[in-house]
Amino acid sequence: MKKVLSIVLAVAMLFTMSVMAFAEIKNPKTINGTAGEDNTAIVKTSTVDKDGKDATWYKVTFPAETVIAWGDTAPNAVEYKVESQLAYDKVLNVTVTTEDSTMSASEAANTATLAYVLGGNVDVKTATAVANESYAASVTVAEAQWAAAPVGEYSDTLTFTATVVNAD
Repeated sequence: MKKVLSIVLAVAMLFTMSVMAFAEIKNPKTINGTAGEDNTAIVKTSTVDKDGKDATWYKVTFPAETVIAWGDTAPNAVEYKVESQLAYDKVLNVTVTTEDSTMSASEAANTATLAYVLGGNVDVKTATAVANESYAASVTVAEAQWAAAPVGEYSDTLTFTATVVNAD
């Protein structure tokens, strides 16, 4: 049984090696020994992957929620990571925005607000190819804003926007 199996596997390996011999050569050239003939071939890449899809891509990863300790006046980082592989003349532009830089109290009956400043890396243009680079926007609440607000849970929404743009 082992001999039969080894013979079958050997024959299968021979068939797989011969597949390339039957492949069609596209735009063939032949060298005939004529003076001045072109004996070069071009090797080039495609801009689509092996499945025929566009090979450019990007990914921006950011936290779904960032919690700031009550009374903290230091800039609080909202870190995000960028990965991309784009065309040579393109870069990824990542912006972080807020509607009005004001957090609202989470209780429906409470209309208290807490103003803050959005800063840090809020408008970043990356390189063409980026391997997991870290950036951080920051949320800073001034001491006067903390002092004027009743203690509670306040929140606001930051919007991350990623756009592929021409490199400058």
